[in-house]
Amino acid sequence: MPPTAPPKSCTATITRLDQALLFKILDALEGTKTIVWDRFLMTEFNSTVSYQLLKEHNVVSHVCPVINPIVKKTDHILYIIPPYLHSTKELIESHLKKIPEIDRRKHRIYYVPEVSYVHREELISAIPWIDKHIYNLPMRWFPTDHSQFISMNLPTLPPVMLIYEDWNELYKCAKALRQLETQMEYPPKIIYKGKWSTTVAQILEQLRKTPSEEHVIEAPNVDEIIIIDRWLDLATPLMMQQTFSGVADEMYGIDIQSKIKFETENFYKGSKIPKSLQEKPQFDFYLNDEIYPELCDSHMMDVSGKIQYFVRECKEEELKYKSVESVAQISECVNSLPRVIKKREATTSYLQMTTLFMHDMSQAERLDYRKCEEEILENKFEDKIIPYIETCILNAEPLLKILRLISLQSQICNGLKLATLQAYRKSIVQGYGIEVLSWFLRLEMAGLIRCSDKSEKMSTYLPVNFTDLKKRFKLFSTEPPQVGDIARFYNGYVPLLIRILEEGEQADFMNWDFIEPSKNVPLKKKLQKDRLLFIVGGITRAEMGIIKERFPDMKYCCTTATITGNQLIEGLRE
Repeated sequence: MPPTAPPKSCTATITRLDQALLFKILDALEGTKTIVWDRFLMTEFNSTVSYQLLKEHNVVSHVCPVINPIVKKTDHILYIIPPYLHSTKELIESHLKKIPEIDRRKHRIYYVPEVSYVHREELISAIPWIDKHIYNLPMRWFPTDHSQFISMNLPTLPPVMLIYEDWNELYKCAKALRQLETQMEYPPKIIYKGKWSTTVAQILEQLRKTPSEEHVIEAPNVDEIIIIDRWLDLATPLMMQQTFSGVADEMYGIDIQSKIKFETENFYKGSKIPKSLQEKPQFDFYLNDEIYPELCDSHMMDVSGKIQYFVRECKEEELKYKSVESVAQISECVNSLPRVIKKREATTSYLQMTTLFMHDMSQAERLDYRKCEEEILENKFEDKIIPYIETCILNAEPLLKILRLISLQSQICNGLKLATLQAYRKSIVQGYGIEVLSWFLRLEMAGLIRCSDKSEKMSTYLPVNFTDLKKRFKLFSTEPPQVGDIARFYNGYVPLLIRILEEGEQADFMNWDFIEPSKNVPLKKKLQKDRLLFIVGGITRAEMGIIKERFPDMKYCCTTATITGNQLIEGLRE
């Protein structure tokens, strides 16, 4: 389960919504139930609902993955799968074809968030009797490790939009926003900026004219929905993050259950491994304690100081327990002892984690990479070939980091000159094989790598003029950033996405496109508006922390996915 969120937080609201949608389906079926899970969906559901809660709704058995043919006999069998063709085919072959006629009424299929025409036809053509047993389970949002952010867990949107131009991805976004606003008292004003956001807003406007999504819970109202494209700022996710959660995600990855997987020996290097982990080569660390929210948005250089504060706090609490005298005090201490022990253990783990992160960041290859990144940000080489990148290609270093640096250089200098682009492409093909050429070309189609002249224009998304924008928005700090300065989280750079939002907020978003709500919406004069922010295309964890601090009026902060530069580049591989 994710960190326990404050009762009025964005993640708490979405957890209530997801649970209500699932429990409504379960409670409508009398008797015992077995759920056959898709593996990825099971992980998503674990972020909002526990096995114990499912047990309370008469779910007595779980089967995962779908290809597992062993299913316990219960009164009802529910198949919960995503709208992917391979999942549908696995379900048909592993289960549906083997169901005897007498048991057919027990079986139900739920697509998350909804079934498409293609999948329904695939099912009916193979299993005709299943037609009336296919349902939707519209869980469109899931919590993240940040209490103010929720995600659609849709990292495929950029490659699908930019490579295949499949507008269905934007329809999913509009449906997800419609679901949120349906839980509110009235629909908000829609304000948007960017090519994708324009389409999402237009689809959302049309959805308002059709029968609405089901009202399941009472959610906090907002006055405005702010929609903005990730592709208005491609440079920021390509830079290495410097916050605790950003570094954790860059180096080890934080999954949708808010957990990190570590190698046991590597994590406890130089320290005693706990007995419970001595036989395990790997272990999962869940970010669901009271310490993580205090560390996640801190710069890595500040984390040790904060951990030391928690260490002192734990010691003070332990000393307090030793001085108790009355029965009432003893009772209070006994009740709070489990929390104190858990806090102390978490503090020790975070200290170990910070030591590991700092050690990894100080390795020669990482220092060389960061130096190259800083030189790109200073525009030292402009649009010419960078010697460090050339050396990495000659040494056959991981292609992912090479493509990330080339993409960053391309964004910072408004595209590479044709000779530089062709030289990079030729060297990569010679060093890594012709099969990687498609990856390079996909990055060009996405606009991550681009040519400065018009000769090799491939992206369908109009590129931004970074050279002009960095001056207009003062994206680079002229002096070393101080504590509390947001430029510190990206080595002296302020994310362009943040500056665009700041400019919009200062003008009350009057210079953005907008769609007014229907005339019957009550008008209320307020000194400060409550807003819902939606980033189409993904956001980094460092940006999440900045938004939380910079925009307190954003009651909901939503995105299609949490991303890193590596995930962005890797997503365009195939």
